[in-house]
Amino acid sequence: FEEKQGIRQGRSSSADKYKAGKNRLLHQLDCYTSNRIGHLPVGAIMVADDLVITAKEPYRQQISLNIAQCDAAKDRYKFNTDKTKTITLNSNDDHVFHLNGKPLGSSMAELHLGIVRNSQGDNTATNTERIKSARRATFSLLGAGYYGVNGVGPCVASFQYKAYVVPTLLYGVEAIVPNTDDLKRLDQAHKKSLRRMQGLPDSTAIPGLYLLIGIPTIEALIHIRALCLFRSIIAAEKPSPPSIFIKELIQRQLAMKDNSSHSWAAYIRKLLQRYQLPNPSTLISDVPTKKKWAKVVKTAVNDHWLKTLVEEAKCKKSMSFLNAEKCSLSDTHPVWHDLHCPLDVMKATVKAKMLLQRYPLLTSHTARNQRSETCMLCKQEPETTSHFLLHCPALQKERNIYMPRILNTCRCQNISIGSEQVTKIILDSNHLNHPDRSHEITCRNMIYKLHTRRANLLGSETRYKSRT
Repeated sequence: FEEKQGIRQGRSSSADKYKAGKNRLLHQLDCYTSNRIGHLPVGAIMVADDLVITAKEPYRQQISLNIAQCDAAKDRYKFNTDKTKTITLNSNDDHVFHLNGKPLGSSMAELHLGIVRNSQGDNTATNTERIKSARRATFSLLGAGYYGVNGVGPCVASFQYKAYVVPTLLYGVEAIVPNTDDLKRLDQAHKKSLRRMQGLPDSTAIPGLYLLIGIPTIEALIHIRALCLFRSIIAAEKPSPPSIFIKELIQRQLAMKDNSSHSWAAYIRKLLQRYQLPNPSTLISDVPTKKKWAKVVKTAVNDHWLKTLVEEAKCKKSMSFLNAEKCSLSDTHPVWHDLHCPLDVMKATVKAKMLLQRYPLLTSHTARNQRSETCMLCKQEPETTSHFLLHCPALQKERNIYMPRILNTCRCQNISIGSEQVTKIILDSNHLNHPDRSHEITCRNMIYKLHTRRANLLGSETRYKSRT
């Protein structure tokens, strides 16, 4: 049917039809700026009503501004001279450009499509803005219970984090080639959020942060988004001139750039090789569907990083109780399951700290024999995790309530009842042949009872010593 009233603002076709109406202006600007990558003109780039004009010579830039001004006068619209800025790259000369008879202000950095463009050409400013925006998104979730141990459980918090914070943190990052410093800054913000979400201290082993919460590393998340963006570009689902132009540009860069290049196309080629995915030419000739490609990419990337994290976990002494082989990067660990109130979250947090050996037992605090490892409750053995859970006489009353059920579960599944094996089963239900939800809840309640009893006994002993 014939459209007579135009397109409503915000509709999906609004931006493309606006650019189609301004196609004449873009062709004129491309002719005068003469900026090209190969045979493809890149002098004028328009996204919706956002126009970027590039030129190698100052006089060509001024001519392009005059052309844009004439087109605005002809179609009766105006460019905002206060928002229009100029950035000079790879040159120390200062040039003043004019638009609508007014001089344009120069800037060292400007935000464009979520990426800060600056004269240095680095991404430090972009990462800083992304981290700030992610922090604001985190604060906005406080009303929904996203605030650590006293809020919603890590299962719900991880869903909130992946749905709201991660897209904000990585907005636009998939379109750039991050270096080591960029990844380090984003990774620090990512790990800090995971620690606070699970109530774990800063000294927690890095593999444990990801394996318990079931969220991949920041590098894996960036790679997934970049590979999905590559598929969207080569698919060109909307046969518009901008989509076709970007596809031709990617094809040209893939043909001209090798893996030593800093081009985004070379970056994508290396990612496909790293995760053993089809090469770019195969994907361009036979583009997979969006859902199929997203599933293939997530599976390949998660499997690669899960294998890496499991190998690192085996080398960590503090992760000897965790059955890393049964962990996943798409689901939370059973230690965070079945949490229905803040008290359950607190119990699970105590168990998670003990599972990763971050619970403050005397053996974990000893530094160069400056402190005795002997249990302060029974004065008989070193206060190891097994001693605390199974052998300390001062905690036997609380232990007798839950241990018969735990030992019965071991016997039913034909598991040897040794101190080390029972300790692992209490801390991680994945060591069972058939994990049981009731077993996880029983172990969680027992550990919390032992924890509160130990705290009370140590507190009363400290008060007695202070009186004497």
